[in-house]
Amino acid sequence: MDNASLEAAFLPNGSTFLVGCYSAAMTRAGINRLVALALLSSLTFASAQPSGWTRYCNARFAFCLEIPPALVAQGEAPNGDGQVFKSNDSSVTLRAYGSFNALNQTPRQRLEFDSQGKRVTYRFERPGVFVVSGMDGQNIFYRRTVYPATRDKFVSFVLTYPPAQRSGWEPLLARLGRSLVLGK
Repeated sequence: MDNASLEAAFLPNGSTFLVGCYSAAMTRAGINRLVALALLSSLTFASAQPSGWTRYCNARFAFCLEIPPALVAQGEAPNGDGQVFKSNDSSVTLRAYGSFNALNQTPRQRLEFDSQGKRVTYRFERPGVFVVSGMDGQNIFYRRTVYPATRDKFVSFVLTYPPAQRSGWEPLLARLGRSLVLGK
C-alpha cells in the first residue's frame, strides 16, 4: 500500500489493539467504518473493565483482594480474620477471610472440607491455589483459596449470588481471582 498508515490505541492496562489501517485511496465510507469500529472497541473495553473497584487488605492474614463497586463493606470481623461485603439488596455476598491451618490439612483435604454440603460443578487445583464452584442451596458459589508453600494458613474469598445474576457476576470472577494475593 502506498502511503498507508497503521494506527493503534493504547489501553490503560498497557496493551494495544489495532484501531485501523488506511491508505490515501481509502473512501470516506471506509474511514467512517473504521471510526465506528474504534468507538465500538473502546466501549467494549470500558464495559469489560469496570471502574470503581476498591482494595481490601487484611493485616492479620496478610492478604489483599479487589472489591467490585456493587459491594459494600460490612465491617472487619472482631477477630480480624476477614470481612463480608454485600450488595445493597443483600442478594450477593463476598466473604474474604483467612484461617490458620490448625488441623495441618493438605490443600486437597481443605478443598474437600470447603465443598461439604454443596453441589460442586467446577474444581481447579494447582500448587498454591484451588478453586471450587457450584450450587450452595439456591445460590451459585465460587470459592478461591490461596496458601503459601508452608501451608500454615489458607486465605479465601467466597462469592455467592443468585443464578439470575450469573451474567453480571461471572465476568468479574477472573479479576477477583487475580486480585487475591498473599503478602509477605
